[in-house]
Amino acid sequence: MNMKLIVSAVVGAGVAGLLAGCTTNNNTPPGAAQDPVLAQQYPFIVIERPLQQFAVVDYTAIVVDRSDGQHPMSVEVPVRSTAYEQMAIQSRFVWFDADGRLLHEDGWVFGVLEPGTQKVIKGNATSLEAAQYRFEVRSAR
Repeated sequence: MNMKLIVSAVVGAGVAGLLAGCTTNNNTPPGAAQDPVLAQQYPFIVIERPLQQFAVVDYTAIVVDRSDGQHPMSVEVPVRSTAYEQMAIQSRFVWFDADGRLLHEDGWVFGVLEPGTQKVIKGNATSLEAAQYRFEVRSAR
């Protein structure tokens, strides 16, 4: 009799646990998580992690020409190699409107960074609506 009581308690606790998991008001699907970085804080320069020690950007030297209503936004980003060997990279610009909506992703452009040198990479939006950008750099593939 004592064993039946213990088994009933264990089964009851298990069912209660399952029911409690099913009655949550969380709209997040299993496995998904909230991005801890707010959209306003998302980096506008993204360098692939393995390249971060070999490719650096001087944020104070970035040139941004905002749209004047006749010409779309344009950006110039200086990327400097701190490596001792030539690096093959790919880069692209991603363009957003003032509300952060994606307008256009440029294709990946192949480039080479010579050791210790700086290269200014330029991008031009294709829309007068472009108000924000993201510049991405990765290893050449």
